[in-house]
Amino acid sequence: MVNDEKFVHILYNILINYQSASAGDPLPLSTLQFNSLIDEIAFTKHVLKFSICLIIILCILCGSLTEEIPYDHE
Repeated sequence: MVNDEKFVHILYNILINYQSASAGDPLPLSTLQFNSLIDEIAFTKHVLKFSICLIIILCILCGSLTEEIPYDHE
């Protein structure tokens, strides 16, 4: 699995290649910008994990609720 810092390096290299191919010289990424990108990616991963867990819990709860309702075939 790719860690956050390596992921930001990969995205930055893609951005540099895109900028140099389209417009000219790429702007350097400062340490503060780099660290904030890593923090944003880490936060996004935590929110995504929380959302997936919440969806799974809701599915389990809804499934258990529907099983308890008796169904009359008449």
